[in-house]
Formats: sequence, C-alpha cells, structure tokens
Amino acid sequence: MCSAILRTFYAAFLLANVHSMDIESPLEGRDIKFVQDKYNQYVTLSQQNTRGTDVHQLNKTINIRQTLIDLQKIEAKYLNSAENSDVDVLDSILLTPEFMDLKLLGQHSVRHNITLLKKHINLSPVESPETGANIPQLLGRIWKLSHFKEFRPDDVYCPNQSAAISLLLDTLRENSETGGGCYAGFAGRLACLYLTLINSWMNNKMASPTGFEPVLPP
Repeated sequence: MCSAILRTFYAAFLLANVHSMDIESPLEGRDIKFVQDKYNQYVTLSQQNTRGTDVHQLNKTINIRQTLIDLQKIEAKYLNSAENSDVDVLDSILLTPEFMDLKLLGQHSVRHNITLLKKHINLSPVESPETGANIPQLLGRIWKLSHFKEFRPDDVYCPNQSAAISLLLDTLRENSETGGGCYAGFAGRLACLYLTLINSWMNNKMASPTGFEPVLPP
C-alpha cells in the first residue's frame, strides 16, 4: 500500500512540474565529435579492466575536470537542463518506481550511498581536488537529462526513462559496493553518467531530429 501511494505521488509530482526542452539549434559537428570521442574513450577504458575501473585513474585519463567544463558548454547550446532547480535529487530518487522495485538489499545500498554523499556535500558542494564538480548542480543536470518520453531503441544503456533512472541508482550504489565512498569517486562516476546521458540524447537527436519530445522535472 505504501509503495503504491509513493508511486502515485511521484507520478503526480512529475506531471505537475515537468516541462519540455525546446531544441532549435542544429548540432555542430565539433560538438558531436567531442561527445562521441569522450564517450567512446570512457567505454573503452571501462571495458579494459574486467575487475572494475579505478575511478580515480579514469578521472585522470579522460581529464574529467576539463571534460565537465566542455560538456556543460555544449549542453548550454542545445538544452536547458542547467536551469536552477529546487528539487533535491537525492530525496526524489527514493520516490521513483525504479527504487521501489529494488530488493531490500539494493534499497539499503542506495540509502547508504546517499547518506555518504550528503555528508560530502554538507562539507562542500564542490569536489575540488580531482574533478571540480559542483555535485548538487551535476545531480540536477543528470536528473533532468534522465527524464524523457521517447523510446531510444539503439541505446544500450538508456533506451527509456526507467533505464536512465536505474542507471543513476546503479551509479550511486557502485561507490560503496566497490569498496569506495570518497567524494572524488562519487564525482567521477556521476560525471561519467552525465557524459553517457548527453551522448544518449545527442544520438537520439541525430536519429530523429524532429521527433524528440523530452520531459524534464523542474
């Protein structure tokens, strides 16, 4: 009963607050190349280490600090997911059907990692030493990019909104479940998810430039 009420609340919350992105600017070739090259580099590095990628080495290899700066500039040309938002993503994700569908152990892992991340954020919203990421802002961008109406059949990781939200849950869980939990680890994994979602949007935009109807929470 409780889960059903929360699902209903979450659906009503989105319907009351979502708005669509108006995308008028055509994608520039250099932006497409940058995103695709960075994404392919990330996937290659992830696949090279079957034991799990060292997120700190990954941050260094793909120069995640500069990559984030460049991605945000690209995003600003085409999307409005950088708009200010009062939504607390770390609380909102606990209301999603994707979280409700996790087994108790999975839900415990998500809550544990959210607690760890909130402690880092309370000390400083910016992870300065390694990534330079403003984590609340990055979470807001990820949250908005993960909400879209259309089906993306060619996307392995984000074919639909539910898969994108599940990927955010997995990204949070990965920190403690791989023996981590430091701020730079959270920041690097979230930055790579941000890259993944921009790449997903861009590929879908190129495949269907006029049939794209994203829905974004505030």
